[in-house]
This record gives sequence, C-alpha cells and structure tokens, in this order.
Amino acid sequence: MTTAKLDPFTTAGGMLRALAGRQVSAVELLELHVVRIARHDGTLNAIVTRDFERARRQAEAADTARARGEEGPLLGLPMTLKESINVTGLRTTVGVPEWSRFVSDHDAPATTRVRKAGAVVVGKTNVPPVLADWQADNPIFGRTVNPWDPARTPGGSTGGGAAALAAGLTPLEVGSDIGGSIRVPAAFCGVYGHKPSETALPRSGQFPYPPMPNAAVAMGVQGPLARSAEDLELALESSPAPTRGKIPPGGSSCRRRATRGSPSSGSPSCRRSTGSRWTARLQRPSIGWRPGSRARAPRSSAPSPRSSAIFAATTRSTACSSPR
Repeated sequence: MTTAKLDPFTTAGGMLRALAGRQVSAVELLELHVVRIARHDGTLNAIVTRDFERARRQAEAADTARARGEEGPLLGLPMTLKESINVTGLRTTVGVPEWSRFVSDHDAPATTRVRKAGAVVVGKTNVPPVLADWQADNPIFGRTVNPWDPARTPGGSTGGGAAALAAGLTPLEVGSDIGGSIRVPAAFCGVYGHKPSETALPRSGQFPYPPMPNAAVAMGVQGPLARSAEDLELALESSPAPTRGKIPPGGSSCRRRATRGSPSSGSPSCRRSTGSRWTARLQRPSIGWRPGSRARAPRSSAPSPRSSAIFAATTRSTACSSPR
C-alpha cells in the first residue's frame, strides 16, 4: 500500500478516513508517528514510556481486520495514554520514585476500551509527581517542555499528552482531570481537551492500585485531548459509560441525562461549555516545525533547556494541591 501524503497534524478523524479509504495502512501510519517521536521527542520528552513492538503487532492486526471487512471507531489509529493509566506490562509510576519499578499486571478500563475500539496504543505520556502540578516534570522521567517554546511549561498534569498532540506525535490522548489537568495543558499547548462529568466514563484504572472501581473517588475523571473538537466527540463515543459501581444512586450516564433534556457539563452537548472554553484553536508549534510562531504559554520557572541535564531538574512552575 502506498502511503498517503498525510500531514502529521491531521486530525484523528482525518487519519481514520484515510485508513478506511485504504489510502494508508495502520502499519504505515504507526511508523509515521514512530519516526516523528524518534526525531522530536528527545527535545520534548513527552512520550516517556514507549510500547512500539506491541503497537506494531496491534497495527498489523488492525490491517488484517480491515482486510476482512471489520470496522471499529478507532481501528488502526495510533494514540497515547497518560502515564498514570495502567497498561499490562508497562510501568505506572505517576512520577514517584518509590513506584519507579511498578509494572502493571492489568489494563485500565480506558486501555481496554480504546483497544476494543481498534486503537493502537503507542505509549504513555509524562506527568508531575502524583499528578499534582500544572506542569509535567518528575524525578523519574524529567521535564516535558512546551513545543511552542522549550522555555515554557506545557501545563499539567496531562502535560506530556498535550505536548505530544501539539507536536504531531500522537493524534489522540486519554488524560485525567480533577482541577484542570486536561483543560490547563490543552490551553497551554493550543489543543482541545474535555473534562467529562463524573459518570460519563470510567474513573478507575489509574495509579499502582488494584483493578477495581472505587466509589469513594470523587471529582477526578478521565477524558480525551485531541486536535479538534470533533475528535473529542469521537473519543468520548468510543468508550462511553462508567464501570460498574460508579453510577450514584438514581444517577445515570451523561448521555441519558442529555436525552431527558437536562444536559450536564459533561454531556455530549457540553462540548461548547466547561471543557471546551479552556481550549484554544490549534496552530502548529515552532519547535522544529514552524519557526517564528507567536503563540506563547506561561513561562516555566526552569531556564530554557540546553542539555539533557535540564530535563532531569525537578522544577515547579505553578503549584496546585491536586490538579489531576
């Protein structure tokens, strides 16, 4: 199959249309992103845990499934997950040295659902320790920089995911948010992010914890980041509904509430409200791609990185008790 002239900044929806039209194979699309990660992520430090070999097998399986006539909402699409989200066989450290050797033996619900939808999980993206800062810097993986300007923070705590999206290293990311951890990095990096309502998507599956729902967890949710509002909807529709034990008494998912005529801030109709008003229209960042961009995000307290030693510095640009 001849690789289509795909722009690495094409939306997830555009890539899926190219896959469905046989303009590009899942294997070719994955390799496009692997090459970009190898070329640019040494500077960005965004995708800190990589799973390329398993991703290649998933991409081959996606191409085989499509050849059989099978379909899936994310079939063959490469994507990333926040480092805190568990994936079997990969580390989950949440940036804490005491958990640096923890390897998950289970998949989070988010991992299971995107793979069931056909997605190819490329790796996991950087975070601050315990997801508790508005940047992405920790003692294990070091500091992620903003692709618009390496002297600035990408925001947090889903800072690695937002930076990877803005740099064209991934077309879709699953992050998490309690006090801005999707919305702040989306705004800082010029991409789109959405914090769903509490019962719209699964909340469990983060941190080195057992694979079971915890009804005591409140406010923290998982949700998508992307390069267009349409891609946010695509991601939400690919993994709807909470896990068992997550729906409060008398409650239901936001989709059901919306059909009753009382949309919540996390319902499908909210993509113009709470989550999206924190986002900015996507332009292409200047680091290695579009020199001279005027886009700016708030300055990090760390100096502009000049060597790999800078990435290992544990700086703080904005403190927050629990952005997650």
